[in-house]
Amino acid sequence: MKRTKLIVALLLAVALAGVAGLAVASAGSTMNGTHANAMDDADGDGIRNWADADYTLPILAEDRDGDGVPNGEDADWPKYAYFLDDDGDGIRNGGDADYALPILSEDRDGDGVPNGEDPDWTLPPFLADDDGDGIRNSADVDYDMPLRRERHRQGGCGTSGPAHPGA
Repeated sequence: MKRTKLIVALLLAVALAGVAGLAVASAGSTMNGTHANAMDDADGDGIRNWADADYTLPILAEDRDGDGVPNGEDADWPKYAYFLDDDGDGIRNGGDADYALPILSEDRDGDGVPNGEDPDWTLPPFLADDDGDGIRNSADVDYDMPLRRERHRQGGCGTSGPAHPGA
């Protein structure tokens, strides 16, 4: 009897968490009742949800540092700048090819030349913009991300957006 109550309580908690998560995730988006994750493109505009300024991310409503200010409004949150859309083009900074990522001004090999100017340094492929549309590969649904492609083959990653090449 005790075990049954525990199982029922756990199932109820999971169900409530799922409903709450869907409510937060779907606020302001066009998911049409389909659960979407950060790597999907819920509104079909070619930008993955995590980088789409039109998509409400649950992490932005959370308060990771416990200061009472939601992440999306908290300049003290380390990832705050990546989730802004400084130029108003609908692409959050982290996925926007126009945004100067901090890695470009760093000097990974210690030769005194910033990565963005160093001929010895190569921008990681997921940060590039291979098709020149202004969306970094990691945020672009047109880019075939190897890890995501493998998950599709294994059936572990649902999609609500357009099919990915090679999937």
